[in-house]
Amino acid sequence: MEHGVSLKVKLAETITATLVLLLLMPTLSATKGVVFEELWAQLDRESYSAYVHCTAISSEVLYVVGNKTVPEGKSVGFKHYLRVEMRERGTGILLGYWEEEARVTSSRCILRGSTLYVAGVFQRPDLTRSVGFLMALSSNLTLLKKALFDYGVESGVLAVEADGERVYVTTYVRTGNNVEYRLEVVDPAELEVVKGVNLPHEGNAVRLNPVTRHLWVLGYNRTTLFNEDLNTLIAFNVGGLTVDFSEGGYAYIVRSDSLAKVSPEGLVIKEAPKREGPGKLLDICYMDGYIFAVNRVQKYPVTGYHYYYVEAYSGDLELAGSSPLRSARGTEVYLEPGELACSGGVLYFAGWYQYAQFTGWAILALKPVEFENLTSTFTASPEAPTTKPPVTTSYTELTTQQPRITLTPQASQVGRPARTPRYWWVGLAVTLIVFTIIVGPSLLSRRRAGSRVAVS
Repeated sequence: MEHGVSLKVKLAETITATLVLLLLMPTLSATKGVVFEELWAQLDRESYSAYVHCTAISSEVLYVVGNKTVPEGKSVGFKHYLRVEMRERGTGILLGYWEEEARVTSSRCILRGSTLYVAGVFQRPDLTRSVGFLMALSSNLTLLKKALFDYGVESGVLAVEADGERVYVTTYVRTGNNVEYRLEVVDPAELEVVKGVNLPHEGNAVRLNPVTRHLWVLGYNRTTLFNEDLNTLIAFNVGGLTVDFSEGGYAYIVRSDSLAKVSPEGLVIKEAPKREGPGKLLDICYMDGYIFAVNRVQKYPVTGYHYYYVEAYSGDLELAGSSPLRSARGTEVYLEPGELACSGGVLYFAGWYQYAQFTGWAILALKPVEFENLTSTFTASPEAPTTKPPVTTSYTELTTQQPRITLTPQASQVGRPARTPRYWWVGLAVTLIVFTIIVGPSLLSRRRAGSRVAVS
């Protein structure tokens, strides 16, 4: 009898220790990397289904572009919208929006001067095929011009870039099993194609090098550099999903499982594998000597969703730290689709999150404050101004329709790293239940046996 009781006690102790270890693992792993201070977080709950596609940043405004599906009543069904929001960089507060009814499957955006360019792919109203689009909006979200890339077959616009005098887009046209990719020059006033060349690979991204002014066009396994006349300068066998540049014109390319540093002339300098488990690198941004990358690590066993990590690298692609991507309240943020942007010492993550059976936009502003592998804390250029920009009447001003959930840290939480979910109370409850079920009856029977001995 005593042997059985002690065995149950040992079993309970083992289970309890295991549960405590599992509960502490997220905290232990999170504290080994980059520490973030959450400046603000905005989670949307006003849509049935919503996903962010891209972001653009001005000195005072964060532009966010994506799609939203809204129920229109039981008899009507759902309506699908392309939506562009402008938010205050310092707080995330919604200043205004522009939207149009359309089934947009993907979009990219850039801000050049006072013009926001949005390009992508949408489904025709009859759902027969996809069509590319390009539109220009003013900085206060007035639609200036819109153009369609409709070639009578499945087509779309994959990426967009501009230099003030020209707009550059990469497009695709699918005929049967054949896909043709092109780099095209568009007149910014009329959004009409004036010139184009066929690409020898996909057109995942197109970016202007800030130093050489050469166009970099990325395929999955190859990158080609063009001059302003679309003449090929050089090509090399390193491709990827996106690219960002340092002040000196060095390129940092995101591949699915590694990062590559390339000289302004197109010479590959170094490749570095990603560091956090099996998964895929999705996006990158360069800021003040550091490269920040989003890494999709693995799937949750129950929901099938992925973990996302933010990895920070030095300019030589040495790992400086990593941290799970979640809000201060533990809400997981997903970036497929979605985008990472950075400016003024702040990282902006625009993606989506799951609530009940719905999905909503999730936008976080995080400030990196310390890296484990560095002796000094992160220093960056001055933060973005928090003064609200002048609001005109050329877009819908939301004075009464503020986001329903604002996860701005309370006074006691300011400066707290956004890294550890607060699920400890669940683990405590489970531990107590297991201990009560296994050990409780044994202790009670032992106490009764002792009482019987005392009476006898």
